[in-house]
Formats: sequence, structure tokens, C-alpha cells
Amino acid sequence: MAQRRGMRVLRGPDWDKGEEDGGEGHVGTVTEILMNNMVRVVWDNGKESICRSGAGGKFDLRIFDSAPVGVLHSGVTCAGCENDQIYGMLWHCKECKCCNLCSLCYVMDKHDLRHEFLRYSEPGNPGESMKKRSVSLKIRAMGIFPGATVQRGKDWSWGDQDGGVGSVGHVEGFEDVAPNSSRNMMRVRWPKGNTNSYRLGYQGYVDLKCIEEEAGTYYYRDHLPVLSTVGVQEIRESAASGSNMRSLFATNYEDEISEGAIESPRQKEEIKLQVGDKVTLRVGEDRLREMQLKYGGVTAGIIKCLGKTGEVVGFAPNGAISVKFNAITYRFNPQSLLKVPQLNSGDVVRIRSDPEEMKVLNQRIGWKSEMTTALGKVGRVTRVDEDGDVVVAFGQHSFVFTPACCEPDLNASLDSLQGYTSSEAASSSKSSDESDSNDDYGVLHQEMMKLAARTLADVLGRGGLQRGGQEGRRPSSEGSDKGIDGLLRAVIKGDKDIVKSICQSNRSLLNFVHKGMTPLMVACHEGQQEVAKALLELGAEINRVENGSTALMAALEGKKEKMALFLLEKGADPHLRNNKKRNAIHLAAYHNMPEAIKALVLKGADVNAKDQYGDTPLVDAIEQESNEAIDMLVRVKPIDLQATNRNNFNALQYSCLKGNAYATEKILQRDSSIVDKKMDEKFSALHIAANNDHVECIRLLVKTGKANVNIVGDKRLTPLHLACIKAHYRSVEALLESGANVNLQDEDGDTALHITLGVRVQNPESLAGRENIKQRARIACVLLTKGAYVDITNKKGAMPLQCCPHEVLRQTVKQFIVENPNVIKQRGGGSGGTAAQRASPGLNFLLQGLNLPCGRCMRPADITLMPCGHKTLCRSCCLLITECPLCDAPIERRLAKRSDSVQRELEEACKQM
Repeated sequence: MAQRRGMRVLRGPDWDKGEEDGGEGHVGTVTEILMNNMVRVVWDNGKESICRSGAGGKFDLRIFDSAPVGVLHSGVTCAGCENDQIYGMLWHCKECKCCNLCSLCYVMDKHDLRHEFLRYSEPGNPGESMKKRSVSLKIRAMGIFPGATVQRGKDWSWGDQDGGVGSVGHVEGFEDVAPNSSRNMMRVRWPKGNTNSYRLGYQGYVDLKCIEEEAGTYYYRDHLPVLSTVGVQEIRESAASGSNMRSLFATNYEDEISEGAIESPRQKEEIKLQVGDKVTLRVGEDRLREMQLKYGGVTAGIIKCLGKTGEVVGFAPNGAISVKFNAITYRFNPQSLLKVPQLNSGDVVRIRSDPEEMKVLNQRIGWKSEMTTALGKVGRVTRVDEDGDVVVAFGQHSFVFTPACCEPDLNASLDSLQGYTSSEAASSSKSSDESDSNDDYGVLHQEMMKLAARTLADVLGRGGLQRGGQEGRRPSSEGSDKGIDGLLRAVIKGDKDIVKSICQSNRSLLNFVHKGMTPLMVACHEGQQEVAKALLELGAEINRVENGSTALMAALEGKKEKMALFLLEKGADPHLRNNKKRNAIHLAAYHNMPEAIKALVLKGADVNAKDQYGDTPLVDAIEQESNEAIDMLVRVKPIDLQATNRNNFNALQYSCLKGNAYATEKILQRDSSIVDKKMDEKFSALHIAANNDHVECIRLLVKTGKANVNIVGDKRLTPLHLACIKAHYRSVEALLESGANVNLQDEDGDTALHITLGVRVQNPESLAGRENIKQRARIACVLLTKGAYVDITNKKGAMPLQCCPHEVLRQTVKQFIVENPNVIKQRGGGSGGTAAQRASPGLNFLLQGLNLPCGRCMRPADITLMPCGHKTLCRSCCLLITECPLCDAPIERRLAKRSDSVQRELEEACKQM
């Protein structure tokens, strides 16, 4: 846009300036375009920030509203409000070509939430595709909106029109008096009753600052464009220049290190990163939550990054490192990251020695007890597989590791695992030459074991191909080139002519079982279709079962979908099960192979088959976020969405447990009748989503599935109760938006407010404890705003504030009650103001002892008034009035116990007044 001064903005994807903007969702105004792709922003709270609008490839701001700078789509009618021109951004439905929405109607959820939209930031620009609103994060904007309390601000130039310095006015609404723009003037009423309009973005000026903010419209955070003052080509060049980006923030990053963020020279070396480096998380979930407290916290998406490899894309001034995992960027504490080395076959590496760290680093593959024998040992990389994982050999024995488990050590001597006593090692009689000649197969078998371990390592403990305890006897009459070693090498390399030659000369090798696998299974796992075809033509058994696995299962575990389709055409049996009672359709769902699922169903595979854990293929697909597989399975007519696993989760409940919004939407579209079904007659899908803070699932359940937002579960707990127990603010907000009743009581008579305040926070003085209390205060204030009764009692006769074990939390909520009397509700029907306080002894009691400033002079209040018990006056003012300024209760005079000096001081103050 040619003109950006006056743009209304809020914090963006690279924001790193703490809470100076007022917090997530608070709005500000761009007042100046600076050099080097920086801008000056005045926030509605009056504070100023210098923000990046492309400097170093960083974007600190998102555009909240471009109407104030005159962005106008003329001749376009909004389908929601029917205005014949649209100021600001234009939203066009991709499915309903005649539907265009203005920003206000878009965030008010006009039109179908399941439809995708294009966002047009300016007339003539190509539209950018947005994901569905039904699965998008929605946040409430805060700042100078109608209802807010304001004072004169940075650019005030209107004399004493407001009544003088310090006068407070109330915002009545927007005033569209500015030409060729909209929503950049605010109408304010001052104490003397005069009303005028003031600039809030008009030509980049801000006349007001907020004293008491007000909630504005909602917005879909990830649908808003970033504020950029560079061209698209410049952005690409800046983002591609890793060294420039690093140098921009190098000083701040090194400062963070020098302040003690790094505990040892070795650790410092490991996290000295550059843009483009591959990294992984080196700590488990619990430790990660502690380490991320000052770096943005932990989300469900971050937890899913454990065990995965990401790429460093930037550095924040506070030391945080931005890492991209699967196209999504997160910020991490540097200490939580470990650089992943680039390894090649033949490299000499030392395995890390910390067993707990190793279990975290290798969790995607899995961990076996015998792997502890390799800790600290030096081995040689014998193969790097398609996932980048490595097989490391220690003499005759090898294990599969992620590269993060290994440290290159080229000058070290190789170790052998003398203490390794598995049945394989004990029965092995091969010479070192034999071991080397069979190395290709050893690598393959380790790969198969890696896939099995990866499957076993998930939450449900499922397993894939298993290592057999017995093997066929190695033919001794053949040389290594003509025996099983030569055959397996040829299979892996895809040399079908050699495979044919060996098998024709020694047909006993055709179905020979070595370490639980036949040559056909090896070929199928590797995707060597021509070899598999040759083996089948020679008479290989397509449905041979070894240790619960078949050739078809080997192909699916190897993620070779075309091979699986080929085997089905050749007569592979889709009904056979492995040792975990999982059949081929389970594996196809788990590894996201929709075409294989379709072929298996056509061959008669049971789409509702359960493994030993009671999980169906759909549950497997939900677990792995296999979206294409989910699509295919949900469309199959025989699918049973009410089938439950061993833990009594049906597919919808399980998707809400895992926070899989995609699966939740697809299941509800197929059958919404199960939306309120309870597992074990205790909790519904909405309970589960609220308990786990899966906000997108909550919105889908209510809007798409028409879930009962006040559904009562075990112990008469509602979803709102569960969200309050866990202090999940976003879930509480989503439930309240959906109409949750704030005053429903559980079996103990506790309301959501009782529960929010009554939970005892562990270690309240710790950083995590303080954050928990802060969230509970926010939730309590929102509940009060939505009509939560302050004087309702539970079965023990306690009101919400009386249940609170934390003084800071209790005083914060009391203060909110005092400062917002008009929103406070009482069970007896009273609301707001001192009349209600007089009518309700309960509310009066709750406010006793609260330290407020003196109601007359604003000095600290140090006199407790009787009989109301409020502490609202200083000793100089208490004799000058006869009623409590808070509740209007008559004041009892009790001066007999005062010392003579205090008495004289009060009398003197009285004379001076």
C-alpha cells in the first residue's frame, strides 16, 4: 500500500517485545514509516514501539484494519451487511462466487464457516487463500473501542476541549467524517457533557490513549496479513540471506548467552546455531514446559515436534530461536535445542552417553534396553535411510539412531559391544567377513525394526513388523555370492536378473526365512517391484506369514503404496493380522495411504477391524494426522463411528483428545448425531476438548456438530467446569462465546467461578505458578463479565472468593469487582452499584479488607470503616464524611481507642478542611 501511516495493527508472527503492546489482541496505530523497513507504532495504551516491517526478514505486526488509510473496494457489495462498498480487506468465498464479505461480517461468522475464502488486501491484488474459519484461531481485539475510557494522547492539539489535563472521557463510537477513509475517528463524551471526534489513525495521528480498554471485534489471527514495507522480491532475498539475518541479531543472541543461559562450554558449542541448521529438541515434555516459560510457552503443536527435526529460520533479540517444523515456525529456548549433524555412510561417530537424553532424541524410532550398551561407544555409520536416520555398527552388532544421537568423532577408535548378549549375538557364528558380506541385509533389518519401534513408541504402544526369535538355517553349501547373502544384496539393489539366477540355481532360497523375513518381504519393503514380480513368478509365497508379518504388511510399513497395490492385484490376503492383531488396512491408515485403503476395502478388508488395543484404522489415521486416509475412511459406508477402543474412546472423542480438528470436522460432517455421546456415560467429546484446551475442536463441535455446550458429565461437571479446573483461558472464552452457562453447579454446588478461584496452584511463587494464577484471574474476570454470581454458595456454604487459597488472586478479583460494579451479578437479582452492595451482605463481606486508595484524596487508605469493614479512607478524611464511599453504609465513630496525638491530628485535619 502506498500509504500506511494510520494503519491499525496488532502483534504479528515475529513479535518479541513482551507485553508493551498490552498483550495479545491489543491494537495500535502506525504513526511513522522509518528507514530500513521499520515503523513506529503508538499502542492504544499510549506506549510506543519501533517494530520490524521486513527488517531482517522479520515481521512484528499484522494488519488489523486498513480502512483508516483509505483501502476501498468500490462497487463490491457485502453479502452480510449489504453495504455497496467495502472499506479495508475484502473476503471472497471460493465456493460461492457471488459472496463477498467485509472484515466485520467475516469475523462475525457470516456465511458458511466451512467454506474457504480468498483475502484481497487491496483492490487489484491477487487473493490469498485462507483456511476454513471453522478450524482457525479466533481472538478478541482490545483497545480503544466504543465503551472504552480515554484521555488526551500523543498528538492532542485541542486545548482544554476535554476539560483539562487528566480529564477522562468515554468513547461512544466511530465517526466517519474523514474523507476517503473509514474507522479512523472516534467520538468521545467528556465529563462536562461535550462531545467531539478525535483522530485514531487519521493521517497517522493519535489524539487519544486508553485508560480502561474495551473489547472490540474478533479477528482470525492467522488470516491477517503481516505489515510489510518491502516488496515481495526484497522479502525473498532477505529471508534467503541467512548470514544477514544472523548478523542482525547476533549481538543480542550472544548477550543472552553471556548472561548465563548456557551452562557449560560444550553446551554453548552445541547451540551456537546459524540459519539453515537442522535441530531437534533435546528435552522431554515436562522439562520443555519449564524451559519455555519465558519463550512463549508450550502448545500442542510444539509437543508434536518432540523427536522430529526442524530448521533454524531466525533469531529473536531475547535469545529465542525460531525453528520451522513442517512449515510451522515456533520459538524455543536455546537450551532446549540440539544441532543435528549431517552424517554419511562411513562416518565414525560417538553415541551420546546420557540415557535420558537419548530416549528423548531417539523416541521417534524407539528405545530398547540393549541399546544402553552403545552409550558413549564409537561406531561406524553403515547406512543412511530415506528418513535420514542412521544405522551404526559396533563390530557385528548395530542399532538404528537419529543423527541427533551421534557426535562425529573421526579420530576415535571403533568399539565392539562385548556385553551385548541378545539371542542374535549369542547364536551368531559368523566371521567378520561374513558380517561385512551381509551388511546390506543387516541395515535393512534394522530399518524394519526402526519402523516397528517407531510405531511402538506412540501413545498407544502399537507395533509393526517384529523381529523373530528364530531363523532358518543358513545354507552352507553356497558361497556368499550365490547364497542368501548374495540374494539379499541383489534384492535390495533391485537386480532381478541376479535374483532369478540365484533362486533358479538354489530354489530353497526362494522362501528362505532369515531374521523373520523372506526375500519377497525384503523386496516389498524396499519397493523393488520388478524383483517382487520375478520372485512371485518363480513361486514365492505371497501370503506367507513370518512372525505375524506378510509381504503386504512389509510394503505398507516401508511406505510403498504402489507395491501394496501390486500385491493386492496378485492375490495378497488383506485379512491377515500381525502379532498386534493389526491388519493391512491399519497400516495403510497409519501411514496415510488412501489408494491402498480404497483397494483394501474393495478386496473386502474390514474397515472397522480392531487391533489388540481396540483401535480401528480410523483411530490410527487420527493419531498420525493422516488427513487423506481420514477422508477416505470416513467416506466408506460401513464405517462405524461409534466403535470404541479399549479406553472407550470413539473416533470423535479420540480426535478431540488429540486436538485433530481436521478429523473432528470430517466426522461431524458424516454423522453429527454422536456429538453428545459420552464415553463410559461420563464425558462427551466437548468435555474432552475443553479439558485438553483444543479450542478449534470446541468451535467445530458447537458450530458444526450443534453440541450441547452445557452438557453435564460425571459429577455434574460441564465442559466449562473442566476448562476452569485446568485454567485454559482460550477454551473458557470459546465456550462462553458459544453460550455456556456460567452459573451451573456441579455435584458439590461449585460454579465455574468457584472452581477457577478454588484450585490450589502448586508452587505459586514459581514462574509457572504465577502464570497459572494470572490465567485464573483473567478467567475469573471474564466469568464475572458474563454474569457469574459473586454471592452464590456451594454445598459447604462458601462463596467463590471464600474458596480462593491465594491472596494475590483473591485481591485481584476483589479489585475487579470494585472497579466494575455495573457488570457484577448476584444470585438475588441485584447487579451493579452501591445499592446492590447494600442489598447483599454476601458481596459486602467479600469486599471487606480490600486495600483501596482513599476515596477522597487518593492517598493510601489506612482506616477500616465500621460496620461495613471497607478500607476506603485515610485517617485525614475519615472524619469528613458520614457514609462509606464504596457502599454508602453509615460510618460508626470509634475514636476512643485512638492516642491523643492521632486525635489531635484528625481534629487539625478537620479544621483545615
